[in-house]
Amino acid sequence: MAASLAGPVILVAAAAVLIFSNTDSATVNWAAWDIEAPLYLVLLVTFVAGAAGWPLVVWSWRRRRAKDTKWREEAEESRRFDARVSERLREEEERRRRDRGLDG
Repeated sequence: MAASLAGPVILVAAAAVLIFSNTDSATVNWAAWDIEAPLYLVLLVTFVAGAAGWPLVVWSWRRRRAKDTKWREEAEESRRFDARVSERLREEEERRRRDRGLDG
């Protein structure tokens, strides 16, 4: 349990040092707004937004992977079906040739 928390704790600690060591003012230009704010606040908002958006990225990646797996399975099933149909058609054609050979 402690090992699984080590990475996030180190990341949060590094982010905190980065955020609170930058006390200068910064201007954020976004869309039609110019926002003047302390740099630590801009960094804090950025990190929080990234942390909040990460589950969406993970969900999207897992959903796409599940779809890709499903599509691969469906394609493989389609190939197996096509192979069975082709084999049955060959067998039918051979049977017809044999029957024609016996009748002819």
